[in-house]
Amino acid sequence: MEFSHLNRVKKTQKETNVDIPTEEGINKLLNVMKKLRCPDNGCNWDMSQTFDTVSHYTIEEAYEVVGAIQSSDMHQLKEELGDLLFQVVFLSRIAEEKGLFNFNDVANGISDKMIERHPHVFDTFPAPPPDLHDRTWEKRKAFEREIKNSNDTSNNNTTGQKLSLLDDLPNVFPALLRSEKLQKRAASVGFDWDNWIGPYLKIKEELLEVELAITKSDNDEPIDKCYKKINEKLDEKMNMSLDFIKDEVQDELGDLLFSCVNLGRKLGINSETSLLKANDKFERRFRQLEEIIEKKNKSINFLDLPELNEIWISIKNNEVESNNRDDY
Repeated sequence: MEFSHLNRVKKTQKETNVDIPTEEGINKLLNVMKKLRCPDNGCNWDMSQTFDTVSHYTIEEAYEVVGAIQSSDMHQLKEELGDLLFQVVFLSRIAEEKGLFNFNDVANGISDKMIERHPHVFDTFPAPPPDLHDRTWEKRKAFEREIKNSNDTSNNNTTGQKLSLLDDLPNVFPALLRSEKLQKRAASVGFDWDNWIGPYLKIKEELLEVELAITKSDNDEPIDKCYKKINEKLDEKMNMSLDFIKDEVQDELGDLLFSCVNLGRKLGINSETSLLKANDKFERRFRQLEEIIEKKNKSINFLDLPELNEIWISIKNNEVESNNRDDY
């Protein structure tokens, strides 16, 4: 198979100094996959794979790419990008065998899409201001969806039911990512907070709702009395099972998390990345906690919470001092 779209973009490559991958490298990978899936002398495992089975590995490889980026390991990143590309080639080969599309179609499709979405780069349109870039991008994507849906007769819309702006957001997205996608999609038609103050206040409101759900309190009273009652009831319920209100608390906690994602979005912060970094920070500190305890010839299983907290606070303080020294 020839990677034919390369000739079509040579002019773009020359004008923008983009380093286009060589046909040799791409065709080598395509031929490796073709050989692996060959019914006569291929690999039995590779031949047995389907869209469904490969999708699981695709998700894994995508996360491993992110992991390499987070660890700043460029050698590992190169390897993981190759693994992820292999999943794209794998899925494209399965599709080709079914007569659906091939890798060339995939590469041409994404190239054309990016050219279409960047008229300020590939045409004479002016570039949008930086602060409007995301909204302009979402509006362009929304326009593309309208055209696609109006021409697509195979989208199960035979009843004449109006398509939603949210129809093509996959349910398999990680929850934080899907929250941000939903919010961005709504924002593309103006359904959004004016600035970060709105979601910030919403977080405070949702946190109160979580506390009210746990304590089964009323929020009709003034906020100061409301919090006083909550604190009293929290003391009462400290050692009680909360299973009977778990569903309600789960709903309110979900609203709180959704609002946190909204605040991050309005501040230009990706919530998934924020949580990944928080996980890394917790893991790093906990490993230090284990090392300190081991050096004292003690077992973490036999230390009480106040002792563990004392070591934990010491680790945090040392990190802060170290970071402050690095700033000078």
